[in-house]
Amino acid sequence: MNTIKKIICPIDFSDNSKAALQMALPIADAHKAEVHLLHIIPEIFFYDWSMTNMYDLNAEEIVDQSKEEAISKLNLMMQDLKNQFPNITFHFTILTLTNAADGILNTSKEINADLIVIGSHGRKGWDRLLMGSVAESVMRHSDCPVLIYKM
Repeated sequence: MNTIKKIICPIDFSDNSKAALQMALPIADAHKAEVHLLHIIPEIFFYDWSMTNMYDLNAEEIVDQSKEEAISKLNLMMQDLKNQFPNITFHFTILTLTNAADGILNTSKEINADLIVIGSHGRKGWDRLLMGSVAESVMRHSDCPVLIYKM
């Protein structure tokens, strides 16, 4: 049986992603594994805003602000987690990408992850068709096991 040494847990600060993290922590603790928190900020594309009179929007400023907020939240989260689980080593990465599933899969390969623990919103019907499922895409294309938590 393979041992689990590196776990990726994508975190978008939703209840589902926090619950998935709570599932990953006992696994990491039992295996003395590292936990890599991964937050992905959606890339912003601005087209010709002249038609909507939205000249003042600056994509870089919005992304920078989102990164600052994510860093702050992740630092607080990690302090809490380190107090609860002193034997686990925590890391966090923030990426700005168009496709969250690709970011999770690429990071998994880069760090040679042994497990991905991801929350799912459980969308169905038109919502799933329009929004897609990051968790499903990760599960289908991952080189390592994927544990999906659905509330």
